[in-house]
Amino acid sequence: MAASTRMDFTEGSIMRKMILFSWPIFLGNVLQSSYQIVDSLWVGNLLGAQALGAVTLSSTVIFTILSFIIGINSATLTILSQRIGAGDNEGLKRSLNAFVTVLGILAVGLGVVGFFMSPYILQLMGTPESIMPMASTYLRINFIGILFLFGYNFIGTVLRSLGDSKTPLRFIMLAVALNIVLDPFLFMCSTWASAVLLMRQ
Repeated sequence: MAASTRMDFTEGSIMRKMILFSWPIFLGNVLQSSYQIVDSLWVGNLLGAQALGAVTLSSTVIFTILSFIIGINSATLTILSQRIGAGDNEGLKRSLNAFVTVLGILAVGLGVVGFFMSPYILQLMGTPESIMPMASTYLRINFIGILFLFGYNFIGTVLRSLGDSKTPLRFIMLAVALNIVLDPFLFMCSTWASAVLLMRQ
């Protein structure tokens, strides 16, 4: 890793370095939460109020899971940083292997359970029947991609434990930018495909 991306807390002003190190983490967490906001804005403008309601209800579940993932990775960051600071390479390898295994099992298990349980989760939340199909579909799509959500956060945690908090922020900024662009693009593609299918019938 380039020296310019790593931060050494053993020299210079601790407070200044803490601020410089932590602001990309804070901004990254905010940007992760913005995924659902961007989806809501596009859906509300392009598909209407019922679709917006479906996204909003499903987003509550996803935000809860995201908070859980961030909490796990915060604990992971503490342990990995301690291993690196102590120069314990063997301990670092064991910790990495353990966290990869635990997070992998959690991601797959949560993704599978969430996919099949999505309608029941939404029923417990009092979701109106009129938007249940759309909300369930949107929530299931999110559960399918939950492995990538776990993966990004774990990679970001490993980089932060090495003193690099800016690279994960660049990744999340790119992802948010793609989300902003691809949401309307894919909507237009689906609209065009539906029109073509209707013309052929």
